[in-house]
Amino acid sequence: MNWITRLFPFLLWVKDLSNTKAIKADILAGATVAFVIIPQSMAYAQLAGLGPQYGLYASFLPVLIGAMMGSSRQLSTGPVAVVSLLTAAALGEIVTDPSSYAVYAALLALIVGLFQFSLGVLRLGFVINFLSLPVVTGFTNAAAIIIGASQLPKVFGIRVINSNDTDWESACQPLTIIERIELVDFNGLHTICNADQSYQTIARLFEAAIFHTHIPTIAMAISGVIGIVLFQRFFPRFPAILSVAVLSTVASFLMDYQAMGGAIVSSINIDGLFSFKIPRFDFNAVGTLFIYAITISLIGFMEAISVAKSMAATTKQRLDVNQELIGQGLSNVTSSFFQGYAVSGSFSRSAVNLTAGAVTGFSSVVTAVIVGLTIVWLTPLLYH
Repeated sequence: MNWITRLFPFLLWVKDLSNTKAIKADILAGATVAFVIIPQSMAYAQLAGLGPQYGLYASFLPVLIGAMMGSSRQLSTGPVAVVSLLTAAALGEIVTDPSSYAVYAALLALIVGLFQFSLGVLRLGFVINFLSLPVVTGFTNAAAIIIGASQLPKVFGIRVINSNDTDWESACQPLTIIERIELVDFNGLHTICNADQSYQTIARLFEAAIFHTHIPTIAMAISGVIGIVLFQRFFPRFPAILSVAVLSTVASFLMDYQAMGGAIVSSINIDGLFSFKIPRFDFNAVGTLFIYAITISLIGFMEAISVAKSMAATTKQRLDVNQELIGQGLSNVTSSFFQGYAVSGSFSRSAVNLTAGAVTGFSSVVTAVIVGLTIVWLTPLLYH
């Protein structure tokens, strides 16, 4: 790579777009990933404790920048589960005002981006080798368990009020422990207060679920799981999760699931396509966030570079670890300035991108364009 292609890595694959077959393949792959990333990003944003709009913003410009400034042609950047979980853990320690949650999420993304960018510019990509596979595997498996446990309230239709929710102080602070387990219904859903330890919250949840499970919600959840299994078994050519998401949305509209007390996405608060905001610096919080930023930077990038190396071995393309660090770093910096949160390369979406036939990074450009169109015009379709 000469200095021009180091500054603008996308020049290495732009010339391949003269091939009509490559363009068609990239458009198809980009559209396929877009239809996966839209519902997935909204779910991951909620896992991070943010509204669905922040997931959409994190799936727009960061995807574009990651493709143009990284070295992998098939790596799909955007919100991922582990990074979303770490974001929630980091912000849970320092955020006391729920209205500032997104502000600190942007600040965390900025610190992550600057750290990754610095590693790439200083050619320190080799530090990733010090993260052993057992450590990463253990961390990922633990995250999977925590993520699964965090979805249990949504399966039973029971709302867990966390300390960063706006109604925590009024709803939970004056209550005894027994009263926190026996709260009245909230918009048709039974409500419990979060405990100091996760296992205590899960215990409260199961105790409440015995008498207060929301039948329409658990019916929708079970139907969704059965639907995914049936699609994978009998219609393997269809994207199972995406198909079930679409069918569930239609079912929610037809049966008026919201009127039954079911939780839906509802209106998405969009501030426009390019919602530029400078992250607010809180120097008192930077020290705490920096520790989490290092963890997110290394663990997130480890996941990204693992799938990138795997795809590069398949496609026989050259992969530059330091350039990928620069690309991921710039993606996070961009996300922080445009109402997103910390992002990374996604294992699942990258696999979809490769399987769908992506040839160059133009597929991610297509993905970003479709997400942008969704932000501007199509969010009403996601209401139910």
